[in-house]
Amino acid sequence: MAEVAEENDYVNAPPTSEPNRGIKCRITKRVVIGILTAVLLLAAIIGIRVILHDKQLPRNLAETVTPTAAPDTSCPLKLPCDTGWKLNGIKCYHFSTTKSSWDQSRDECQEKGGDLVKIDSREQQRFLFYEGRELIKTNDNEDKFWIGLTDAVIEDQWRWVDDTPLNQSLSFWFEMGDKVEPDNWTDKDKKPEGEDCVRMGEMGIEYVEKCWFDKHCEAEQRFICEKEANKSPDCQKN
Repeated sequence: MAEVAEENDYVNAPPTSEPNRGIKCRITKRVVIGILTAVLLLAAIIGIRVILHDKQLPRNLAETVTPTAAPDTSCPLKLPCDTGWKLNGIKCYHFSTTKSSWDQSRDECQEKGGDLVKIDSREQQRFLFYEGRELIKTNDNEDKFWIGLTDAVIEDQWRWVDDTPLNQSLSFWFEMGDKVEPDNWTDKDKKPEGEDCVRMGEMGIEYVEKCWFDKHCEAEQRFICEKEANKSPDCQKN
């Protein structure tokens, strides 16, 4: 009887928890799969939105960016300097091949839209020296260039053509031994008024910053004109 009772107890015993574990595993897998599916779906949606945005962007840019206007070939721009002039900085310079008095030289410069050159920097002085040196005749010591400096109004008060006084720290008078410029050399018979205008030029490069000479203003010399570089179109738009 005891054995029968034990068998009945075994048969009537409550089921173990193994089936519950299986159910829980299946539920967990479904949750994980659901989460992964949701993540993938979200990623796909984001990817589609990015693609659509990128496709839309060029069209928006095309609508908002103003196209660059084509150059107006009917109104060409001038070169910085006219033919026969040389550019240095924001100024143009003309080195004459003809010779005339200081006053006549100034008139010619003004007819060309400028004036006799005013020198107010060492860089400018060096530029003019080397450019002029290429034109000076090696066998003619009198072959020089008028510049826009004179003391014709008041002796020894040197002024530029724009009526500004000479800055002595930026003067480049010739000096060699006992010969020092300006010397206001006078000729009692021919030029008693002395030398009231200034010319520049020497062949030797050692004279780059000491090549100014005073000279009587009626002497015929080459000359250097100066004017502003061109900044405006060659024609006016209607």
